[in-house]
Amino acid sequence: MRRWPKTLASAWQSAPLLWWGLVATLTAALVPIWIARYLPLLDYPGHLANLFVWRHLDDPALRFGSYYQENLAPLPYWIQYGVEYLLAIPFGEEAAQKLFLSLAIALLPASVALFARQLGRDPWVAVLAFPLAWNMNVSHGFLAYVGGLPLLFFALWSVVRFAQSPSLWQGILTTLLGVSLYFSHILIWGAFLCVGSVLALLSVTQCSLRRLLCLPLPFLPIGLIGIWAQLYGNAEKTNIPVGGHSFRDYEGVYNTFFVNLDMISGWTLNTIPSQRDQHLYSGLLLAGYLLLLLSSLRNRTAPPADVRQSLLSTLRSILCSRALWGFLIIALLYFSLPRSLLRPFYWFAINRRLAVLVCLFALFLVSGPIVTSTLRKGVLFAMMALSIVYTTDISAHVVRFNRRNHGFDELMAMVPVGKQVLPLMFAPGDPDSLMNCFNQWGSYIQIRQGGFMTPYFPVEFPLKVRKHLPSPSWDAPGDFRFTRDTNGWDYVLVHGSPSLPILSGRDPRLPLVDRRGAWSLFHIQAKEDMP
Repeated sequence: MRRWPKTLASAWQSAPLLWWGLVATLTAALVPIWIARYLPLLDYPGHLANLFVWRHLDDPALRFGSYYQENLAPLPYWIQYGVEYLLAIPFGEEAAQKLFLSLAIALLPASVALFARQLGRDPWVAVLAFPLAWNMNVSHGFLAYVGGLPLLFFALWSVVRFAQSPSLWQGILTTLLGVSLYFSHILIWGAFLCVGSVLALLSVTQCSLRRLLCLPLPFLPIGLIGIWAQLYGNAEKTNIPVGGHSFRDYEGVYNTFFVNLDMISGWTLNTIPSQRDQHLYSGLLLAGYLLLLLSSLRNRTAPPADVRQSLLSTLRSILCSRALWGFLIIALLYFSLPRSLLRPFYWFAINRRLAVLVCLFALFLVSGPIVTSTLRKGVLFAMMALSIVYTTDISAHVVRFNRRNHGFDELMAMVPVGKQVLPLMFAPGDPDSLMNCFNQWGSYIQIRQGGFMTPYFPVEFPLKVRKHLPSPSWDAPGDFRFTRDTNGWDYVLVHGSPSLPILSGRDPRLPLVDRRGAWSLFHIQAKEDMP
């Protein structure tokens, strides 16, 4: 196995320009998170409101306790909300969630580099993980899943180290990291059990009875704790109800092999509303990866006199390649799992979330040193430039999104503190967002005004709703009816152009307060105030 620099100082001296490029790439990757207040991501506002309500549940001025109660069952998402809760103590909720996303983005390449080194690969291959960090899961606001990605590679690094040299402390670390994966996301936990168990077997250096008996020790608590937590935490059916069903009860929708293959680009570099990231940026990233991969295969070529021995050696290395087996297992999961589950419950985007893992595990197929080759070093600089351009493109969209929707803050400043505002998002999307980013925008209203908000998540964690106010579903604003949906509300905030006559501004029951851009604020008139 190649000896890599043992200290940061020696690593810096070996390739200072690459390290400066790495700093610039990391900085650009984090700029979209901090360049403006609002991120146009789908589930992001809902997660933020959950954190805010949880931390202020007993604040009488915000009245959250009248509508919610804690639900701290052992369910996934504990890592996300637990870390954010701790970060919110010194920094506040909005900064805490941005810090969590920043850690997830920054730690993904770091964890890939660490695991690559453990597999005997050059850690610099992790440069290609920077653009992959901004993948479709981020666009959807799947923060728990995104935060679990670096934990997966840290856990795999730990399990390989344990298999190579078992020790009590390495076993404890592996167990803790493995258990944390369940409390991040159940798909990542399952991927670890599948990949980690095979890599552990392939990583045993000295085959003995003691080694073989020690090998499964971390996996037993990791698997059992996850199963217990899933069954116990789901006692009130607030999460994926895996228990009480036979295999015949499950029905999913599956894609063909070629549709799944085509979907990989759509679920990796896909954050901006145009198709530049799916086509141009993805194509350039693939070209850079193929250059690194093909150059590593070329370096393996043996002299003609050793062709037979070279073929046998290559076959042995392939059969024992941990990098190859890890990639094949993730690819098998991706191509065999359903796109989504339909029965006995609906679970959106199952295998699609694994697309980024297929790409990340493919990076470990690149073998040999990188910084000692002029061609490979040039590819790394090109990939850094690509990542900087990509994330700068994202930042530009975030800035334009915030400028366009400044009217939201202006209208909300007109609403007295403590008044309840019902959001109706007739235009759920924005020209600078890939997603329907306004679907959960009422969460920002709840953070400002307190009280109740239309629920957005089927999983009630870390809160359960104890009392509802009448309102149309978040995805059906056209179902709004004045007599049914205004009890308990004081204002109505509309985004877009509704076709309902009552929201024209001329109805005395809902006079228009003001309109700013695509945003309109209406004041619900009490019966005694109506003419």
